[in-house]
Amino acid sequence: MIPRAFVSLALVAIMTLSAHAAELRTLEAFNDAAAKANAVLTLPAWEQTPGAISASMKDAIAKATAEMDEIGQQDPTKATFKSTIVARTMSAIR
Repeated sequence: MIPRAFVSLALVAIMTLSAHAAELRTLEAFNDAAAKANAVLTLPAWEQTPGAISASMKDAIAKATAEMDEIGQQDPTKATFKSTIVARTMSAIR
């Protein structure tokens, strides 16, 4: 026998998910608002396979390593906050 509390909880969960699903919209539903704001909405192109994810991660690590090596090769007597910390921060947000 299934306890009443479990059945009640299950019904609440189903109703909540159903209500949430009805609120979901597609990207196209936002195009009018985007056009009014002179914006273009697009979905990001995400990697779709484990191989693509691995390649993307290796590329990101190689780029970050090269940037850090460049920062690390500066003459310590000429290094500044801008040429080290700011340079690293800017490369991280690209």
